[in-house]
Amino acid sequence: MFTHHAEIKDTAVINHYVAGSKFFNLQNDPFDPSDHLTFESEDTVVFPWTSTKFSVTRTDDLFLFYSKIPCVYIDMTTRLDILVDTLLKYKDRKIPVPSGTNLCNYITREVIVAHGNFQELELSSLSLKISLPGGYFSEKLLNELYEGAMYGYGSYDTVAVQSFSIHLRPG
Repeated sequence: MFTHHAEIKDTAVINHYVAGSKFFNLQNDPFDPSDHLTFESEDTVVFPWTSTKFSVTRTDDLFLFYSKIPCVYIDMTTRLDILVDTLLKYKDRKIPVPSGTNLCNYITREVIVAHGNFQELELSSLSLKISLPGGYFSEKLLNELYEGAMYGYGSYDTVAVQSFSIHLRPG
């Protein structure tokens, strides 16, 4: 946990901050062991919790899965969206959205990160809770933490991050 440009290591303080968030201290895989990742081809995959198809990029044991259609909306004029974006190690390019949409000013593809092989994968997961004056965000994302992200946080921003992995078998 980071606040006021310093890391907080006191577990009581951290537990108090993340209390009530369903995304922290997940003890078990949130997926049913019978759920399988479906490779439709060597470069297309479908996860058990969505019908969205993802393209696959593989380098050694690192798998990057990109949603085939942009589905993440980002408003780079809001500090909260910027801070969430800076936490992610793996991202796709941001595509500008024409003005007048009132939803966001960029759209991008979701990126899911895993390590392993075609028989067993460990999905990289981040539980996040971010508080700043005028905003709040709490979520679980299937990505990895960009270690340099904390330098962008202000003195009144607080962020807690818990990293873990989820075992999933291709089927």
